Amino acid sequence: MLAVTDQGENIEAIARYISEQAPPRTAEARSIRDEWQRFYSGLSSYEANYEQQAYDRARNIRLRYNRANATTDAERAAVERQAMGGLSTEQINGDPDRRTTDGSYIPPPSSSSRLALIGVGVAAVAALLLLR
Repeated sequence: MLAVTDQGENIEAIARYISEQAPPRTAEARSIRDEWQRFYSGLSSYEANYEQQAYDRARNIRLRYNRANATTDAERAAVERQAMGGLSTEQINGDPDRRTTDGSYIPPPSSSSRLALIGVGVAAVAALLLLR
């Protein structure tokens, strides 16, 4: 994958972290690392650089990995502090924080979902105009 955006670079950093910098220490962490590798190897350059859903999924997998890889109470507490503390990418860019109460990200609607909603709206307006 060729990173051409900050998002692409962030996903590559997550890949290096999970694959090279933080070896799995539990069976669950190994399973999540394998899930990450399948996800990452299947990403197109466009998805990695521009699809918000891909970035949200990458961050959610990293969070699950960190939780599964924590083996002491102190490590678990540090993971939770990191998940809920600090600035998200959205906040750094001046946008609202989209983290849920557990620190994960809910992806925004996909482009096709937004287009479907626009289509429904246009159809509703047309129906109202026809009823007049």
